[in-house]
Amino acid sequence: MAIREAPRWMVAAWGEGGAAMTLPHTVYVSGETLDRIVSGRSLRLLVHESVHVDQWRRYGWIRFLVRYLGDYLRGRAVGLPHHTAYRAIRFERQAVEQSES
Repeated sequence: MAIREAPRWMVAAWGEGGAAMTLPHTVYVSGETLDRIVSGRSLRLLVHESVHVDQWRRYGWIRFLVRYLGDYLRGRAVGLPHHTAYRAIRFERQAVEQSES
């Protein structure tokens, strides 16, 4: 798993509260988040994102994206606000559960 500082456009796309995004084998993080990782204050985030790296590896590009985006879009279609629909994504719930154990 590689960790890289995200380009400004990516951080801007995340919006308020976004800290990291995993795209197959690379975790992109904001500059502030990178500082926390380097100082050892973001272990939970690293565990969370490593779960996503494993999910990408296990399911591959197409199946990962279909499941991830499908869960999100189903949540939005039934009227869930963005943050609630995001938290309802099965892959996100799995990553949260593993990072909190």
